Amino acid sequence: MTNILDQLAQSSLRDRFDNFQPKTTDEFFALRLATRLNDAGAARHYAQLADQHSEVQLLLAYHRAKAAGGNIPFARHFHGELEALGNRNGIYAQKNHLIAIRIERRTIAIAILNANHLEFTDVRHLSSSPDKALGSAASFVTRAVDRFALKSAALELIPKGHEVQRLLLHHVITQALADRAVSITETCKKDLLLAFSRPSLRSRAQLRQIMSVIWPVLDHDSGRPFTHDAAALGLYVQTERLFNT
Repeated sequence: MTNILDQLAQSSLRDRFDNFQPKTTDEFFALRLATRLNDAGAARHYAQLADQHSEVQLLLAYHRAKAAGGNIPFARHFHGELEALGNRNGIYAQKNHLIAIRIERRTIAIAILNANHLEFTDVRHLSSSPDKALGSAASFVTRAVDRFALKSAALELIPKGHEVQRLLLHHVITQALADRAVSITETCKKDLLLAFSRPSLRSRAQLRQIMSVIWPVLDHDSGRPFTHDAAALGLYVQTERLFNT
């Protein structure tokens, strides 16, 4: 058995029931990698791998293991591919800009990321007049899209039948993005709570605490805590794209 597979076996036993919450974007990537490999219990082991290997190497090993299929457990196949890579690298994933948008009844918060780097946050507090709020929300988002020449956006799904004003805001924003040919990825709150911790989080407040650790600057942001939410959404979507391309 190779050294890296020995590490996997030992680490999986040791960390199987350990809690894990990421403190950096690299650790969040490691947690998502572990989860996709059906090995989330060994997230600490994957965080160690992220210290020892480049993101490109880890992704290349992941995609090779995924393409190979077969009866070998996914995690074991991944480690075999990583071992076989040695010092070789793959093709770097394209670094895309993204605007993540958090919609509340009276507040719109945005976070702009370049790959997994937080570049900008802002917030707009909306009028109590529904019509004024809709116009203000659309112009706030489109100005950011135009300023940063963005072609990709992330929004959080709002369940139908809940908070009519939020649904209206969501509709007008998605229409404004579509008018500018901005692609949209939508994610539900449940997926975010599942993604950022093992075991999964129970509340948005816990997610905001994790974002404060990953990006302490958010705690000094005038848009807090909604910019925490937008940043979490953006980081999740940007990271998931690495595994889907």
